[in-house]
Amino acid sequence: MQTAFVDRGDGSQAQSSYNHMSQEIAQLVIEILRLIELNKQERVLQGVLLEGDRPTSEVPIVPIEGEIIDATVIEFLPTPAKYQLSASDDELTIGVPQLPPPPLNQTEMVEQLIAGTIDRLSERFSYEQVYQSETYRFEQEGDRYAVLDSLDREIFTFDKLGNDDYEITHNRMSVGQMQEFLQVRYQIEDQGLEIITTNFKTQTESLGNLAPEGTQAAFVAEYLLQGYQTDTVQFQTYQFHQDDQGNLTITHTGIPSTYDLTQNPSGPAVLRTSEGTIVEANLSADDKHGFSEVSRYAQKHPITVDRGRSAALEFDQG
Repeated sequence: MQTAFVDRGDGSQAQSSYNHMSQEIAQLVIEILRLIELNKQERVLQGVLLEGDRPTSEVPIVPIEGEIIDATVIEFLPTPAKYQLSASDDELTIGVPQLPPPPLNQTEMVEQLIAGTIDRLSERFSYEQVYQSETYRFEQEGDRYAVLDSLDREIFTFDKLGNDDYEITHNRMSVGQMQEFLQVRYQIEDQGLEIITTNFKTQTESLGNLAPEGTQAAFVAEYLLQGYQTDTVQFQTYQFHQDDQGNLTITHTGIPSTYDLTQNPSGPAVLRTSEGTIVEANLSADDKHGFSEVSRYAQKHPITVDRGRSAALEFDQG
């Protein structure tokens, strides 16, 4: 992940890095909004196509001012803005149509997109209104959301007002953190969350530090087991095992543990998965850092059929 500042004792370099990051954020916002608009247009088009598939015999035809107009067209015409007059006793009430809200500035658009990202990930992964990602923790209480960083500092809070409508109440995110959340939002809009969460590899590549805790470790386990073409392998200080159902278990070398989740569901394992879901993640900061490093290597060096075992053996185990 690119950082916002590089401290080399030169203030101009830091400012240049900040400006470059801000430009990247602006470009991301534009691209995300474009993807959102394309998705809306696609849904509208699908709705029109579905309407077009209706039998013509079922479509009522009504005469209006000498013309023949399809009643389904009238049904979807926008209601014209006008004053609404209603009499109540001796008073005449005039209802003025509500004007659209003023356009958002760039900062507000960024915050709305970030809040929407948090909302989507919480909906998909939260357990008892808490979602623990690789780096952040999302907490939800009713319609209030809070994001805490790895040091348990509250860096972003908001209230959900409606679909894709949020009131931001606190934002202490760095420029780099905001870009990280926007990158994930881009992936969600571009690929769809259902496709991203198909396996640990796509979750690691698309969600990064916002993926469920342990995702990178699970991805590394699958990568090494595939590379060594076995169901059990020892690498550095860890032992990786995959049963015939595809469930993974990672333990530290020398720590006894059974691979049977049913017989020993809370054994001293670093990580366990069941049916493609992480059910136990006891990773220390050092564990997360180590798996993150190997994960980056694995993403750059995918295992192919002709490489087989050699892919996993290329790691420096010293």
